[in-house]
Amino acid sequence: MSLDPAFAGYAGMVCLALAMKKHRQPPAGPFLPSLRVAAILGWALLALSLVLALRSFGGAQGRVA
Repeated sequence: MSLDPAFAGYAGMVCLALAMKKHRQPPAGPFLPSLRVAAILGWALLALSLVLALRSFGGAQGRVA
């Protein structure tokens, strides 16, 4: 069982949370991406998670994994 889709999905959800103003800390340091970059990166990581799940588990289980 491969955990790569789960890690990519988790990272994508973290990036999407960082793309929301209410989840950022007020002193956001220079190492945090901008809101737009975090949102794009989050959606890209979720798409990567889907591709990894389809590749690892096949079409039938990969869509729901």
